Amino acid sequence: MRNVVAAGFSSSVPNLGPLLGAGAGDMYYSSDPWQGSSSATLLQSALKEVWAIDGIAKGSAELHDALAGFALSGPGRRVCIYKSTFTG
Repeated sequence: MRNVVAAGFSSSVPNLGPLLGAGAGDMYYSSDPWQGSSSATLLQSALKEVWAIDGIAKGSAELHDALAGFALSGPGRRVCIYKSTFTG
């Protein structure tokens, strides 16, 4: 696995949190979605970009912090947040 981009749209944006180690989101799965720590480590090293589209709202400080931490955690990592109200 080389470069991975994760995206969430609208109500699925909180589910980006578990990818970034922040909260449980509202995922319907009770088991480890990455099937073990080696898969999670591989994903974390390959994850380069996260998009949050129409889903960032007040009260999601933990996700905001996780997104900022991700963007600052290594070279070439980027976070894109769009809200159609403001971006057309």
